[in-house]
Amino acid sequence: MHWWQDYKSDENAVPYHNIGFRIEKVPEYVHGKLMDKVWQTPEEEWKPESTVESGVHNSIVTMDSVSDALHDAEWMDALLAEMLPVHEEWTGMKLCPSAVYGPRRYKTGARLADHIDRIERQISSTICIAHQLNAPWPLYIEDINGSEHYVDLQPGECLLYEGAKLEHGRR
Repeated sequence: MHWWQDYKSDENAVPYHNIGFRIEKVPEYVHGKLMDKVWQTPEEEWKPESTVESGVHNSIVTMDSVSDALHDAEWMDALLAEMLPVHEEWTGMKLCPSAVYGPRRYKTGARLADHIDRIERQISSTICIAHQLNAPWPLYIEDINGSEHYVDLQPGECLLYEGAKLEHGRR
């Protein structure tokens, strides 16, 4: 999920949480809604999102997303509205929704190239809906001081972060 503040220049950006990111619990009803979406989606509706490293999200072949048929605008708008208070509480500001991407399913060997989001995606979050891991697979994020962090989200948690300022990815 991505949010836009009411300012135009990244130079005016301030850190919302002393290092530019924070782990937060997702409201239970939102997590339940996401779980329902994932588990009720038939296997044939999950499609590879990218086949080359320069593709969408700079991912490698092993990331699937829900097909366009399931990207129902009403569902996505409701999800943005339900998460808005979480993001506004963290920033202490009124935010305007910018974008939401549907559920993703990362498979063994997947990675998401380190990147910084476009300016209109100043405030971002990544939600862990569920996982079946043989070993931890943390999100990489660099804080506002340039220090590296590896964040291991558990189901029902999200990482709130300054997407247009902080480099982040999955290695």
